[in-house]
Amino acid sequence: MAAAFRILSLLLTVMLTAAMVSNPQAVDDTRAGVVTRIQSSAIAIQDAAPRVLAVGSSIFINDIVSTGADARVDIRMIDDTVITLSARTQFVVMQYQFDGDQGDALLRLITGTFRAVTGKIAKLEGRPFKVVTNVATIGVRGTEFWVGAFKNVPHVELIGGGGVTVENAGGRVEVTRPGWGTFIKDANTKPTKPEFWPKTMNDMVKESMAFK
Repeated sequence: MAAAFRILSLLLTVMLTAAMVSNPQAVDDTRAGVVTRIQSSAIAIQDAAPRVLAVGSSIFINDIVSTGADARVDIRMIDDTVITLSARTQFVVMQYQFDGDQGDALLRLITGTFRAVTGKIAKLEGRPFKVVTNVATIGVRGTEFWVGAFKNVPHVELIGGGGVTVENAGGRVEVTRPGWGTFIKDANTKPTKPEFWPKTMNDMVKESMAFK
């Protein structure tokens, strides 16, 4: 009963989220990735049709993926990018195409926490791998990075690799040092100057992504 109630709650939450997503796109059955590991409950929804996720479930372009309390989900994308979603996260695969020497990835984090270890798309010229949040757009090049919140304030950390650019209406910063990050007060305030994150913050990052 408890598991069924959690899944029902997720369905209701994601249906409401789907209604609020701006500029909804047409339904798409183009496969963008596959679930490789899952803890607790998560669903994907498209065209008001929810699917309960399990290992081996496909993730399609325009899917809204929503995770429950204590959930973790690993998704391997078609270019070998690995995305990990934490608990109570809502995440949209807006675009994801890759054909060997060309690619385009656009993801949207509505709420929650995620980490990405980027694959082949992020190594292409022109930074065709981007993540949109409510307060900023993150451009990525061949890297591992984390996006989440401390005390309800969005933060971005570069864990390793080439770097990330964080940009909004207030300005732009580039994080190029592993272990460094920035936070974004709101959509109209420039992201803070990158700084080194202490062990306490990194421990919180690791905990947010840890499977139990």
